[in-house]
Order: sequence, then structure tokens, then C-alpha cells
Amino acid sequence: MIIDKIRIFSYSLPFLTPLKIKDRTFNFREGYLIRISNKNDNIGWGEISPLYGFSIETLESVLSDIINLKQKLENFQVPQEILKILFPYSPSVRFGFESALLNLMASEKKLTLAGFLNPTANLKIKINALLDGNYDDIIKKTDYLYGQGYETFKLKIGKNNLNDELKLIENLIEIIKPDGKLRLDANRMLSEGISDNFFDKLSSLPIDYLEEPFPSKNKTIELLNSYHKIPIAFDESLLEMQPADLKDYSSLKAVVLKPTMLGYTNSMAFATSAISLGITPVISSSFESPLGIYILASMSAIIDNQVHAGLETINRFDNKLFPYLDISNGTLDLNNYHNFFEEIDIKKLEEIEID
Repeated sequence: MIIDKIRIFSYSLPFLTPLKIKDRTFNFREGYLIRISNKNDNIGWGEISPLYGFSIETLESVLSDIINLKQKLENFQVPQEILKILFPYSPSVRFGFESALLNLMASEKKLTLAGFLNPTANLKIKINALLDGNYDDIIKKTDYLYGQGYETFKLKIGKNNLNDELKLIENLIEIIKPDGKLRLDANRMLSEGISDNFFDKLSSLPIDYLEEPFPSKNKTIELLNSYHKIPIAFDESLLEMQPADLKDYSSLKAVVLKPTMLGYTNSMAFATSAISLGITPVISSSFESPLGIYILASMSAIIDNQVHAGLETINRFDNKLFPYLDISNGTLDLNNYHNFFEEIDIKKLEEIEID
């Protein structure tokens, strides 16, 4: 297949409420979109939007890589060793080009990405709700969304008094029991010196898993999974690992896969390795645009593991740039969006012209 043209666009999508990440507050999510077409006018889209505070690369640093790859690939046949060519680039750049090329191949066969890579994929993706705000806001949101059909909820912990957080966790479990699930994410913010009493109480609660409690992944396994029997998930730790390394952590409950941080192919390799070990792979967003979320939802469908994906971040945007993706009753149904890429209005995006 000959690549005819690679076009580069930038986007700026406002948040409905400002997003605070570590030491900065953001009013907009910004990133790049690439549109790859072939001689038969088939089109594939991808998103490259490194996330401040988590990605090793920055929005400023990836543009030169995008331009470099445009020059390498445009007007050439897609090489067999494309993954080797992409390997030296940062994860978000790999994710953008890998997914765009796969979407292009799917388009050539008149298929969606999920249909191309897994013809039997379940296209109804269950979504976990992301909980934030003050105590009362979280309680009200959980009660409302559970009534609307959401079954799985994710709560950030480690920011406030731990006893207060335990009380909140207990109250949330009361709201969503008996069939709801609660995931906890500490973003490595818990101290290794926390009293055993906290973990003893937490281990008595029916949580789905606790994600990244400590900066050290080995300490996480040692202190929690082995002693307190708390189900553990890795997220940031995957950035320090290869998919084959998961065999050393087979007691994990889940791995949270963020393709913007890992790349498309690497994320799928982690998913394959995890499934072989009985570990649950969970596709999750890094506040990508609706275009990126559509690709992530497709990846979740391709894995086809019936696991609730972390894609509710799509509701955080004032979206006037992209086709609307609707999460209804806690489900994103890709059956409704077979023409998602065709409905993108490039006139609303800012094209970056390269000599």
C-alpha cells in the first residue's frame, strides 16, 4: 500500500471545568492529529497528545518527530518493518502513527478498526465512571450514575485524610452494592509508612482493585498483595517494564493500559501477556480527544475481554470539534459510529503546513 499524503492538524479542546494535573491547571486539552491517505482515497486517523506530568515527551517535542515521519513515509509503500521504524520514537508518536496506519488498512477493506482486527468483537463497551470533587459531589454523582446504568466506578485516593477516604469508600460501596464495582487509584501518592490499620480496613472491603499505591512496584507487591491480600493494578509501573516482565507479577489483578503512554502495539502486547497470566487488561484514556477515545474504545473491543474501560474522560470536554460520542447507561456502543472518521470536519481543525 502506497501512502499518498500525511496531513498534520492541531486541536485545542476546552474542558468543561479546569483540569488540575500535579502543579498545573489546564483549561484546554491540546494535541496533534494525523490523517494518512493512500492512492485509493482511503483514510486513517491517529492522535498524538502527550499528557503533561505523565508522558516523557511534550507537545512541543513531538512535532519534529511527526514531521520526520511524514517525510519518511509520504509517497512510499508502507514498509514491512514499520514497527522497527517507529520503535525509536516516543510512545504518543508511535500510538498516533500505529493507529492511523491500522485505520487506513481497515478503511481500505471498508471495515472499522475493531472489525478489521477482531471480526467477532463486542462493540458495546462498558465504561467506568471517574469520580472526583468534594465528598458530597462524589456521593451524588455515584448515586445518579449507578441509577443510569454505570456498574464500575473509579475513585482517586491519597489526597485527603485517609480515615475520611475510608468512610467515603465504605459509603460508595453501600450505594453500588451488590453488583457494582469500585476501583481505587492512588497515583503512587501513598506513603510506605502508612499504618497497617488502613490497609487492614481496606482489605476487608470488596474493591475491584487498588491502582499504583506506592512509587515502588516491588514494594506495592510486597506490602499489599502478599500481606494484606488487596487486589493490585499496575499503571505507571508499566512504563518501567516490558510485556514479558508481567510474568514476575502474576499476582496482579489488572493492568491499566494507556496507549498514549505505551504506544498501540506495546499496549496490545501487554494485553496479550496479561490475559495469558489471568491478569485483567483495562484500556484507559489520558484525556484524549473524542477521536482518540474512539480509537481506545476500538482497542477495548478488539481485546474483547468484557472489562469496563476507563474512557469517561470524554465527558469532560466542551466538544464542538469532533463527532459526538455518547455514553448511554454506562455503555459506549461503537455500532452507532461506523462512520466516525468520515464525519470529522477538517475545516474546524488547524492544519500545520510543512514545506
